Parts: sequence; C-alpha cells; structure tokens
Amino acid sequence: MEPTRPFVSFSSESSPASMDRKREPLLPYSEVVSEKMSVKIRNPLSHCVYKRVFIWTALSLFMAAFVLFSKHDGTVREITPEHIATPNGVSAVESEGPTPEHFYESDEDDVGKQEAQRIIDAARKGLDQSQVQVTPSKDNDKPPSKGQKENSEQNIENEEKDADDTDESSTDGNDEDTEYEEKQADGPIPEYDQDAEESEINLLLDGENTEQLKQELENLKKMPWLRFPHLNGYFHGLKTLVSKTLHDPEYPSTERSGAFKGKVPLNKNVPKPTPYNPYEETSNIQTCYLDKENKIPAPSLYAYNGVPRHMPDPAIGSYDVFGMRDDVCFDRFGRYGPYGLGYRLAKGGTSIGLNTESSGSDAVWEKTGQIDYSSMDWGHAQERCTDRHWSRYRQIDRKTDELEPPSDSKKSRQAIVIRLYTGFKWTYLAVLNFRALITEVSLKSGGEYTVHFLMHVRDDDAPIWSDDVTVQRILDTNVPPEFHSMVTLWSEAQMRLFYPGKFSAPIQNPSGADIHGVYRSAHLPLQIFSTQHQEYEHIWNWEMDMRFLGNYYELFDRLGKWADQQPRVRLWERSARYYIPALHGDWDNFTEIVESQTSGAGKPLVFGPLQFHGKKPLRHEQRGESILPASCAVGKDASECGVGEPADLITLNPMFDAENSGWVFAYDTTGYPSAPPRRCAIITASRLSRRLLGAMHEEMWRHHHSMFSEMFPPSVALHHGFKAAYAPQPLYLDRAWSANAIDKAFNGGQDHSTSGPGSPFDLTNEHNHKGASWYYNSEFSGLLWRRWLGYPQLDGRGRGGGENNGGRLRGGQEEEEAKGGTGRMCLRSMLLHPIKFEDPDER
Repeated sequence: MEPTRPFVSFSSESSPASMDRKREPLLPYSEVVSEKMSVKIRNPLSHCVYKRVFIWTALSLFMAAFVLFSKHDGTVREITPEHIATPNGVSAVESEGPTPEHFYESDEDDVGKQEAQRIIDAARKGLDQSQVQVTPSKDNDKPPSKGQKENSEQNIENEEKDADDTDESSTDGNDEDTEYEEKQADGPIPEYDQDAEESEINLLLDGENTEQLKQELENLKKMPWLRFPHLNGYFHGLKTLVSKTLHDPEYPSTERSGAFKGKVPLNKNVPKPTPYNPYEETSNIQTCYLDKENKIPAPSLYAYNGVPRHMPDPAIGSYDVFGMRDDVCFDRFGRYGPYGLGYRLAKGGTSIGLNTESSGSDAVWEKTGQIDYSSMDWGHAQERCTDRHWSRYRQIDRKTDELEPPSDSKKSRQAIVIRLYTGFKWTYLAVLNFRALITEVSLKSGGEYTVHFLMHVRDDDAPIWSDDVTVQRILDTNVPPEFHSMVTLWSEAQMRLFYPGKFSAPIQNPSGADIHGVYRSAHLPLQIFSTQHQEYEHIWNWEMDMRFLGNYYELFDRLGKWADQQPRVRLWERSARYYIPALHGDWDNFTEIVESQTSGAGKPLVFGPLQFHGKKPLRHEQRGESILPASCAVGKDASECGVGEPADLITLNPMFDAENSGWVFAYDTTGYPSAPPRRCAIITASRLSRRLLGAMHEEMWRHHHSMFSEMFPPSVALHHGFKAAYAPQPLYLDRAWSANAIDKAFNGGQDHSTSGPGSPFDLTNEHNHKGASWYYNSEFSGLLWRRWLGYPQLDGRGRGGGENNGGRLRGGQEEEEAKGGTGRMCLRSMLLHPIKFEDPDER
C-alpha cells in the first residue's frame, strides 16, 4: 500500500509524540476522552434525556399504584418454548405453538395516522376550535386544560395506558384499546387524492374551521405519507427470531393493509450467533493478520440465523436481485464486538456498549478473545495482506504504466476511498465502523480491496506538498493513529494547480461556490487519486456518515457482480426508476414493465455515445476507439450486449434526467454553450471505473467542462457511452405506504420514472425520503441506527412525523432488558445514511 501522501510521497510513519500515545484510539493532540465509568458523579437532571426518564419514572410509579388497586391487573407471563437450531443450521420455532399468554404486545402508537384522520373527521363535522385540539406529544407531561371536551379526555386515557406499557412491555392490555387497534390494522389505509382541486374538506374550511386546522390539512396535502401508520417490526428483538421460512413480514403484506398490531410470540432461549462468511471458497486466499508477527488473524463478524418476527421487507430494492442473504440478522455485538465494542478501552476495546443490554454477547469472543487494537496500523496490515496475494491480481506493466490485460486467472483490484476532512469529529463508533470496513473488504478477502482516506485540508495555505512536518502535524491532529498510513491529503488550492485556466461561468450556480471547491466539484481529488493509483480498476467513492448493517464485502462484491452482468439495452431507462417489488414483481417482470413504458413513450432509447451541441471528443474517440464491448458488435444478439462487461458507474439511487426535474442544482453546468443532456444520482456514493475517472479528468483539464458533484460522473458516462447502472439496494421505509403511493411519490416523473417534472428529487418532493433508510435528508436512518446500538431514542411519532417532532422515549437498556420484552434489536443487512451522530451525548 502506498504511504500517506498529499498527492506526493511523504513518510507515513507517526511522529514519536503520537507513537507514545498509540493506546488512545482517537486523536493524540485532541482532548483525551476518558473511559466511561459505570458511576458518574453529576447532576442526573442536567441532561434532557435523564429529565424525561425521571418524569416518566415518577409517572410510571403513580400508574403502577393505580393498576395494583384496580380490578384488571395485568400479569407478566413466562416466555415461549425454546428457539431451536434445526440440523441445516436454520433457526425455527417448535411446531407446538405458544399459548396466548406467551407474547410481547407492542405498544407503538400510530399517532401520525390517527392525527391525520382526526383532523379530517373534525373538518367534515365542522367542529369549532374548542373541539379540535392538537394531540400533545407523548413526552409532554402537562395535563390538558379543564375546558377540553371528550375527544381530549380520551386522548389522555390513551396516553396513560401508553405510560403503563412503557414500564411493563407484556401485559394483557385493555380489551377496548386492543379491539380498536385491530380494527385500525385490518382496515384500509386512507388515501389522499393530491390531484383533487376541490373536496368536501376544502369547502368546509371556508366556514367556521380555524387557521390552525387549515395548516394541518395543508401539511397533509404536502406530505400525504403522514397518513400511513408507523411500522413496529423493526424493533422486535432477538427473543422473536424465526427462520425465513416462517417469517411473516409486517410490510409489505397480503394479510394486512397497515402495521402489525398484535401480540408477538417470544422464544424461551436465543440461539448463539455464528461467524458470517460471504466470501468465495478458494484455496488461494491465505489468512491475513492484524499484527506483523502474524499471531492475530483478522476476525469475523457474527450473525444470527433467522430474522425478528414481522420485521418488514424492503419497500424498494431487493436482496434476491443481488444474491445477498436476507435470512440472517445482525445485532450490535455480532457486528462490532470483534472490532472493540463491548469491552473496555484498557483492554484494547472502546468501552462502547458496556451500558447496554448484552446477554449472550460473549459468544463473539469465544474463538478470538477480545482483541487489543491499541497498537493497530491498518495501512500496514492491508499492505501485508496484498503482498501475500499479489499473484491473484492484475499488476501494472512497468513499461506501459498500464494494468495487465484482463484474464480469467487474475482479478482486478479495487479501492474504497473515504472522503474525510480536517476538523471531522472522530468518535469510538466511527473508529469501529472503519475497523469493520477494512477487515471485511481487505483482510478477509485477500487484498481484493484496499481502503484509503482522502482528506480535504481546509487550510489552503498549509504547504501539504512541500513539508512533511506539516503533513505529520495535520495527521496527528485530525486522524486516529491507527489510520495514519491510509491517508492522502489534498486541498482546493492544489486542485487549482491540477486544473488551471479560465473556466466559463456556469449556467446557474445556486450555491455560489467555486468551481475548484469541494461542494461543487467533489470529484476532482478522486480523479487525481485515480491517475496516481493505476493499480485500481474501480474505485468506490464513500462518505464518513454512511453505515452498513452487515458485511461490507458482501455489499460491494454482490452489487459489482450484478451490475457487470446487466445488459446495456434499456439500462439507462431501468436505472431511472425505483424498483418496487410489491408493485413490479420480480426483476424480470420489472424489466418488461420498463420496456413497455419506454416503448410507448415515443422517445429514442439511450445507447452508446450521444451527439449534442457543444460536445467535444476525448482522445480515445479521436483515435477511433469504441467504448462498446465486442458483445455489442453488429450482428450480435442485442440482449447480450454488455453482459459480463464491468460497469463503469454503479450508483445507489436512480440516475434521473435533470432537465425540468426541479432538482436545485440541475443547471449547474460549466463550459458548455448550453445545457447538455445530463443525468444525476443523488448522494455521491458510487463505484467508478478508472476509464470513467480518466474521461472526467480529461473533460476537466482539457475542455474545462464540469458539473455539480452528483451530476458530473453520470453525465460523462451518458455523453461518451460508458456503462452505468443504478443498483436497487434494499431500502426500507418507516411507515406502511401502499405500493401505489410509493410509485406515485418515488416514480412520479415522466413515464413512471424519477426524471423530469414530478421527480422525487424536486426540492418540493424530497420530503418523501424523510422516512427512508437511505437519502441525505433521511430522519429514519439515524433513529433506527441509534435504537439498534442500544440507545434510547425519541421515536418521532408525533405531529408532522419525523424525529424532529419528538415523540416518546423508546429503546435503550431498560426496555431491552425488561421482563416480557423482546431483547436487543437484530436487523437484516441494510445501508443507512446519513448518520450525523450516534451516541445521543454527541449531539
């Protein structure tokens, strides 16, 4: 592996001062973060979370006393028969079902749906302001005023019941409430016609209803997803595991139209997790070690056979398409325990997870013990692993400075480049994430991937290409020592030297940023990195606030193999649409639907390089070299064109036509006489080939062409005929949307796509992604991640939806350990973005 360098070579060795402090996994020159102790001497009410816990505890004690003296005492029952591992290794529940007492009853409340329906009902009845009060959030401990009517009194009764349920998760419950919830669950989901110009409600609003009610109804018009009930199955824990064959997903479901609202059977015992191995079986991969003495082999992460009962299936995308496993789940200790979660900093861990529910977690250290990471050097570990396997990979021909031609006997190497910047706040959880990434994609694969950090030095005056002392100082103050040897530095001043000359004004520049700045041109340093690392055939562009709940190698490998096998015919058209299995069926049926939609649209299909006003040729085009593979030659079967050809671009969101799409940066193009044809994929995370990055580099330095960061790679691929594919990775929603509503919101553009007018990436439509697991403005991704980590979270189930609207404090150690509870969370593999903070104390 190349030493740390700012696009020129410098020694990657840490300075003596930093080496003396290697035991500190975070920054040697930052404030030392002391290990969290089990007892903290501080005012427990100084933190808002503790205040809420204190208030809820007092309220719960009061309600417990009330329940004890009432006639309908709830009792906690014993749990169900043991969760058994069958001979084939798949978990299953005994055929003799549990008795009705052996259940966990969810008390998640569909506040959004009920609030929406209540507002509409109120409008239809023409109630006055005193009768239409907004339901308070569940964490609001103030009682209602005496002047409120029966509607408000009933809301308070429901809130009191919810408070009881928080303290004692499994109860007999209230029969009337249960009956009501079942009706809500089984009944049809109310739909809202966004296209209706007038309705009975709008007419009523002209009468005696209030301005507040008008605003509430206006919110429902703008965000109709607020009507759909929240899903509960994500939060069912390890005690509810069932095999995939017995799994009944809460959503999408043919059994119900909304969220699951019943009792969940609990297993008496939880099975042990097992090492998870998504790697190919081959004899030429040797063991790679963490230490240079070759004594500590790279560990494996652990998974549980089975999935939590009623965990939802992806609303968009698929596991089956890529051959990824969806019959296992990952808890926090199986995912991060091998890398330092769950044991103390003094023992080489991180002290993260010590104050969370941890029953059975010791299984992940039975084979390896708790590894001491205090003196780890990940760059050197990757280099040693690659050297052991050099014969597996294509090498650079020193005479031509090019990679050896592709062959069946040798694989191409890939890089995962993580965008870092000076001033980034490192945490132990961020360290765990990148330890996992490096181990899984590099050390466990025999060096097939190498992980790099590409760090933006924000100080343009720092002489990062002139002084190695300056380089070392920047590393010491901005990067944990264990990652020093993986870092390449760059600055915007440097980009001006690599791409000199006069650039014309853009058609539009909404950000007002400079053409060499990271905001508009994040691709520039990646282009330079590629020119200086010819050994990588493909580079994954990655970000610091992304997490994958699963094995990283499985993600990158399966997405790459799938994209390489995609035919070029109608690939751009398929890549402009979200794949919704509940609506589109399997992938073959989706392909036929896209063919039907595009054939009837009367538009020419995109195939090969485009010709348009303002296009300038690249050198390979001037030499007469075709970008198309031999399988696309005249006379060949069109359906085989591109099959087996490595994709030049793989995106994780659809590539949409930016013209008239409403996307805010759609016209941020530089150097073209008029707006050229262009495509865009929101979120820059993607896999780019060396030849595509070379074309982007040439467009920039030679023709002074550029576009906004998320638009330039897909557009260059479009212009010059490179192979580009959107990989429909599994994407989850926090609410029980109907399949048609998803299609209308997410494929609401031209011809049922994400392009043009009606695009989901229009600034006025992006709110639809708030409840998705993968989008830059998602609120669900962070909430789900922190709950999975074991931190109590406000569930976001209040007026308006989303985490910013409060809700009730759910999850955490107390709830996970509660008798009759379901235990700690265990989720299928999924991508989550953005994760702006993890431990609530960081916020």
